Amino acid sequence: MLVQLLPDQVAKYWEQVKFAVQSSFPPTTVAEDVNLNKVLESLLSGSLVAWVSVDKESRKIVAIVTTTIMEDACSSTRNLLIYSLFGVSNIGKENWTDGYETLMKYAKSKGCRHLVGFTRVELIKKLAKFYGGDVENTLISIDVNNFGK
Repeated sequence: MLVQLLPDQVAKYWEQVKFAVQSSFPPTTVAEDVNLNKVLESLLSGSLVAWVSVDKESRKIVAIVTTTIMEDACSSTRNLLIYSLFGVSNIGKENWTDGYETLMKYAKSKGCRHLVGFTRVELIKKLAKFYGGDVENTLISIDVNNFGK
């Protein structure tokens, strides 16, 4: 089951959440530039939401996910971005399905149009496709600091 952490729970489990976020930053960030205090501030304010996936049988955490709502400035389209996804241990099919359903319901309740994320992990691409996702788009990222070198 996927459970949203409340701000006081984020503070209590900050070291585990921090490790999960650091281990799976999106490609739109540069890990060494990320201010983890800003990440914590975002989690405590609710602009970034932490979730834990708990295996029903073992009652152990199998994944930690963070999400944020992105709003396109030009069209006002809202999307729920999976900011980070970190597997603590083997994530079973039931956990994937439950997590997908929970995030989709949450996204819909927040007026979001899509659930979006970035990945290089083939399993994640296959799961997204299995759940009806479009995996044909490509994120193009060119480091502007390399311009002119």
